[in-house]
Amino acid sequence: MKKTHFTGAGVDTFRFEFAAAIKEFEQKTGLKFNLGRITYDSKQLSGKLTVTIVNEGENPQDAMFKTDLKRNGWKFGLSEKDFNRRIEFLGSVYSLKSVKSRSQKFPIVAKKESTGQVYKLPASCLK
Repeated sequence: MKKTHFTGAGVDTFRFEFAAAIKEFEQKTGLKFNLGRITYDSKQLSGKLTVTIVNEGENPQDAMFKTDLKRNGWKFGLSEKDFNRRIEFLGSVYSLKSVKSRSQKFPIVAKKESTGQVYKLPASCLK
């Protein structure tokens, strides 16, 4: 169906249809496409598209985490080598995944080893 204007629901539909359309291309090329925040008005939409190279057998999410850690980890004294480093925080064990450098309160992304769930943690968890 031809679009005449964008709405919130239409942007959500666009995001899902874009992901479905690009899936085959991702598998063929070994790239991971991430369509970030989208802004729109009635006649146009714009957003950030991040493309990450995924190595053979690597989890696409881990590839994106490693890239973020390599790019922004220095702000917290971390490097790409710290990926999956075990940290203890509030009695639980986590594996370090990434950093969100623009997040002031919870910049550390880590996976809780007991549940496999990903959490955002304060920078103090590294001490």
